[in-house]
Amino acid sequence: MKVRYGAGHVWRYIVSGLKELIKEGVFIFSEDGVRFRALDPSHVVMIDMYFPKDSFSEYEVTGEVRIPLNIEELARVFRRAGKKDSLVMELAGDKLKITFEGRFQRIFYEPLISLEYAEIGEIKAPFKVDVRLASSIFQESVKDIEPVGEILGLEADNEKLILFNEGETAKAIIELTPESGIISSLVEEPQRSIYSYEYIDAFLPLSKVADTVRIQFSNDMPLKLTYELADGAWFTTYVAPRAE
Repeated sequence: MKVRYGAGHVWRYIVSGLKELIKEGVFIFSEDGVRFRALDPSHVVMIDMYFPKDSFSEYEVTGEVRIPLNIEELARVFRRAGKKDSLVMELAGDKLKITFEGRFQRIFYEPLISLEYAEIGEIKAPFKVDVRLASSIFQESVKDIEPVGEILGLEADNEKLILFNEGETAKAIIELTPESGIISSLVEEPQRSIYSYEYIDAFLPLSKVADTVRIQFSNDMPLKLTYELADGAWFTTYVAPRAE
């Protein structure tokens, strides 16, 4: 097994976010692409990531290869990925060989861990809101309301998407419209739901490498948040709602 990805820093942001929520996981390398799916220990968040074969400049995988790794240790390695580095991953015995190629070559060997793989099914929820917006606008909006409290509230109707945060004495509200960053919007009827801020914040840095983010939710239903990456790759989190 050997794959090469042109933008190693994209994986740095992904693994950095993963370590905030999970300790270990199994990366699945198949002939079609790379998949990662996991639940955080509290089962509040499900992570679903996919990089198709065509998003790699080199892809040599036969059958299915499961790579179980300690995420915290992996994050220490990927912290070294620079913006102009390409990433090479290949199986070397009982280790994953990780190479960053830039001004010079850096090679790391990450041991595979003993971890039983359990298939996690897809979440199929009836989303009545489906909004795509510029990821930079999403990141800025979420950060602007951060100081107020520990939630991220979402409201939507046919005209706008509202992000809000509430504390004991304060409240912050941001309204987004097609004129302020919304690319497309499909709202069956007005919806409102609340989520824990920390689970959205963990992967917010992905906004730096994703052009768009897709937000899907319904009243008191899980939030599906998808960062749309280059060449058909994507990174999705499902976040369970909080009670108001």
